[in-house]
Amino acid sequence: MSAIKFIVPSIVCLLVSSLSTLPQAPAEYRQKQRPAAKRSLHTAKGTRLHIELIPEKSSILLGEPTFVYLVIHNPSSRPLQVMVGGEQIPESSNKRRFIFSAVRADGLTVVPPALPVHYAGPIDFMTGPNSVPARGEYRFERFLPGELKLTSPGRYTIHCRKQLEILTVPKDGGWDQKQKPDTISVEVSAVITVRPPDPTALGEVIDKLGKTMTARNPDESGVYDSTMHAFTALCAIPDVRAIPWFVKLLQFRNSSYKGCAVQALAKFDSPVAFRAIQSGLATRAADLKDWTTDAQRRDAAETVRLDAARAISDSPYPEAQSALFALKADANEFIRLQVVHGAGKRISAESTSVLSEMTHDHSKMIRDEAARYLALRNPSK
Repeated sequence: MSAIKFIVPSIVCLLVSSLSTLPQAPAEYRQKQRPAAKRSLHTAKGTRLHIELIPEKSSILLGEPTFVYLVIHNPSSRPLQVMVGGEQIPESSNKRRFIFSAVRADGLTVVPPALPVHYAGPIDFMTGPNSVPARGEYRFERFLPGELKLTSPGRYTIHCRKQLEILTVPKDGGWDQKQKPDTISVEVSAVITVRPPDPTALGEVIDKLGKTMTARNPDESGVYDSTMHAFTALCAIPDVRAIPWFVKLLQFRNSSYKGCAVQALAKFDSPVAFRAIQSGLATRAADLKDWTTDAQRRDAAETVRLDAARAISDSPYPEAQSALFALKADANEFIRLQVVHGAGKRISAESTSVLSEMTHDHSKMIRDEAARYLALRNPSK
């Protein structure tokens, strides 16, 4: 089977569960009235633009995840475009990245961690223009816990800096790649109050996010923005009360949702979470309705099974290691590779035995990787 077939739903989950790279907020969030914020005025392509930072909530609990939106208002009758893509690359030289900081009312300053000068990780994003319609707006969505760690209660002024590239819209409505964009440097701010922790109130937040995440049945369609928005937030709350909601998400007949659910459950040392992850290994094509052909559903089912194997490898549950090693003869080559990686990072007599056995696998990739891990343990041989 092709490796490409096994990574698409996993990438969907990875992108939304890390730093929230979704450029636009879900429609239902865009419709809500937001707390007033001071707008920054800029001119690009001869058009006056109003730009502001709007928090999803003006007041949150300590530990409650939330989003902020950088909003470009275009009050003119002239449609424009803004370049989108690459903002999430954690590299200090990246001119498109968001730079956040915060100042608490008593003067305490919160800054993001230092970034590397160069980033050598995977680059899985697309760059291109998005519409800033006439008399309309465009919103960048950012997941605040992925930008700043607010670890104590207080009233914070959140500052955001970003470089924007504005284009005019060509006659065909596409992307004029020869056009030089107007670049504007934006600095905007908004106020968020962080309230003291309250376990009861946090439980209510968890239930609200869980209900939003599982409100629509996605059996026959793709990823809903509102579901993944809530999923991203709920993943950031390390509370066992979130487990039933991820288990419910896993029951949907959608491969992307199943993959996301097992990965979210991987952080819990819980028998309920672990049994749910194991159930993901039983996913078959007939369990899915989000693909058109049987071949697509079979590939998607194998992707869910691979996600479940990864989740088992990452799980802190005591039975996880033995459950992972039990997959060493699985028909899916990539699941067997996950077993090799899991055995490679665990130093024990059992893991060494598993690696030795897998040097006889019928796949050369598996044999070579198992031998590599063994060589690292016995450098003199």
